[in-house]
Amino acid sequence: MAAAVVVALVLVAPMTAVAVPPSTLGAAQTAEQVDSCRTLDEPGEYELAGDVTGSTDDACIHVASSGVVLDGNGHTVAGQNSSGTGVLVFRGEDAPAVPENALENVTVRNLTAANWSNGVAVGKLDGGGNDVRVADVTARDNEATGVRLVDSRNVTVTDVTATDNGDGVLLWEVQNADLRDVTATGNADDGVMLTAVSRENTLRNLTATGNGGDSENGAGVYLSTDTGDNVVANARVADNQGPGVRFSDSYGNTLRDSVVAGNDGAGVFGVPANDDALRNVTIRGNGGPVLAHDHARSRFVADGLHLGDAASVSFASGPVGVQRVDATDLPEPPRPLASEDAVALSGVETSVAAALSVDDAGDSSLWRYDGSDWQRVADGSADADAGTVSGTVTGDGTVVALDAADSQEGDGAAEDGTLVVQATTEGDFGYLFVVDGDVEGTETENVAADSTDRVVENGNGTVTVVGSTGSNSGDAFEVTGEVVEFYTPAPASAYVLERDGEDVTDEIPGPNEDE
Repeated sequence: MAAAVVVALVLVAPMTAVAVPPSTLGAAQTAEQVDSCRTLDEPGEYELAGDVTGSTDDACIHVASSGVVLDGNGHTVAGQNSSGTGVLVFRGEDAPAVPENALENVTVRNLTAANWSNGVAVGKLDGGGNDVRVADVTARDNEATGVRLVDSRNVTVTDVTATDNGDGVLLWEVQNADLRDVTATGNADDGVMLTAVSRENTLRNLTATGNGGDSENGAGVYLSTDTGDNVVANARVADNQGPGVRFSDSYGNTLRDSVVAGNDGAGVFGVPANDDALRNVTIRGNGGPVLAHDHARSRFVADGLHLGDAASVSFASGPVGVQRVDATDLPEPPRPLASEDAVALSGVETSVAAALSVDDAGDSSLWRYDGSDWQRVADGSADADAGTVSGTVTGDGTVVALDAADSQEGDGAAEDGTLVVQATTEGDFGYLFVVDGDVEGTETENVAADSTDRVVENGNGTVTVVGSTGSNSGDAFEVTGEVVEFYTPAPASAYVLERDGEDVTDEIPGPNEDE
């Protein structure tokens, strides 16, 4: 009996293993085939069996359930001049517009949606979706929008191309979406639009080109209507009909590490922007200004705004307008031009850090033409290795790099000679002045520089003289070059500046304080 029991166990064990092999547990089910317009109202995997054509005014493929994967297998969902939507992710018209009724964990991938009102849409104004993924999708020739996201959260959009639609890609009341590798080209209105309280979304590796052909306000990228805290990074925005990037009633958005080039309007336009930031952005070759405003409240922040390879500017929040201009169109400067590129600044409330590219930067200095006078930028410096001349601009005007060499005879530049700082009262006072050139202490019949007067090399072709005088006496200096600035806390009545015996007090730039 014992032997029989053992034999039975040996026979039963392998039979049980063969009958229920572990490898069959949890095996993937075959995706359900979709060969016509229909509603997918049960969780599961679906795939297009071929191209699907429809003429409905609603949705051709309507994903109405969470937990759905729709794989297009490279096929097209095509409309016939329909006002409907090619693929719609939306629970249903009778679902209350509350977050718990949003669809979740839906994927739409690997298909083309063409000739609808909206190609692919996630959500409507009365309900949206969460954790929805749209990947490897082409949306073309749709009358309203190629890819439309509405009232949704945590949507991921990757490898999407929107071509020849009304708007290419639209986000409406969308939060925390992640869009990567998106191309919007040839759309009639805006390439990519974020609007209606769309916040904290990220768009990376974005290309927006050739959009706006049917709209005078069409832009490559448009952020509007309480849209804030979004990031657009590594974008190429080029050859659009209107401005490259348009900000309107937006706030705190960031455009960074991007190129905006060849657009018909301004590179970046605010109507208004509210502290939208431009960080390491190159703007070149546009039909309008680099940075422009059409509203009194409009303000940008710039940290490395590059005007092609000609110049760059940075500034804290302000209504600063920026335009690249031709320096040869300006009135005759006090010295020869070091570069024909110049930067026109407007709306400067505090200051703008500007740097211009110059071939021989070590022999150049930064100047500003304010519309009537030329003034040297006081804290200007040159970096010969970087090929830039930099400084802090504190007012509107056109910023230009001028050569440090003397102007030719007759061009109105200050002449070399002996400069005397002459006290006209008993009180003592200190002073300093900057010379674009060289200075040595000297003496005349009446005054002489003394041992406490110092000449400091600035390292950019200029020197600063720091001295003091008083008691109706003075100091004398032999100047080779131009005195570009004189400063003293003393009242104007306390001194006179003379060059070779001639009063030049009013000819030397301030900041001299009035009485």
